[in-house]
Amino acid sequence: MHMHGFPANLSSIFDLCKKSNLDLNEDNCQSLGATFDGKYLGTIGDMGCISLDFAKVITSGEGGIIVTNNEKHHNLESTF
Repeated sequence: MHMHGFPANLSSIFDLCKKSNLDLNEDNCQSLGATFDGKYLGTIGDMGCISLDFAKVITSGEGGIIVTNNEKHHNLESTF
């Protein structure tokens, strides 16, 4: 989770994900517009999640947004 405009320890997280063959899903509800190595937080991993709860940076009252440029996740049928 990225908080108050500061990224999580992405270097360590990248290493863990690669070593364990895990996807990286970023929670970026509190750091919109912040960057890491020139890339916007929430767009670095396999998926980025942004909460739109009333107390977040951007709000719709409730709900959220999921972004991805990963074909494996983009093409999944909705299971909700």
